[in-house]
Amino acid sequence: LGRAQEDEDGVPAVQAALERSAALVQADRAALERLLHPNFTYVNAGGARLNLEEYLEVYVSLGDMRWEQQELEQVQVEVYGDTAVLVARLHDRATHQGHVFDAYFQTIQVYVLFPQGWLCVAAQTTQAPQE
Repeated sequence: LGRAQEDEDGVPAVQAALERSAALVQADRAALERLLHPNFTYVNAGGARLNLEEYLEVYVSLGDMRWEQQELEQVQVEVYGDTAVLVARLHDRATHQGHVFDAYFQTIQVYVLFPQGWLCVAAQTTQAPQE
């Protein structure tokens, strides 16, 4: 069975999540291609399901979305062998199609340990109550 990580077992998955957020803020497509599995699936807060190429196109290449920050808060990780499930609250500050927003989301991200490291294979984001 998995367990909430308060020790070092979950740290590599948390580090991968932090690198993923930093790559989004930097619009670093190459870094995201290294951090996301080729079969990556993302479901955004609007319910759209995107594969890796669609995700990179929408959130990096088109330039419609520009992050100023993406902070992970209240992070919990459960590790199941070579799989880690990360649940966190995201604080996004960004510009989307010219409109500035500052919002909170809940996210669940699934990481799997491959020879090249922890890769995100799936993620979903849901609107969170604003504080």
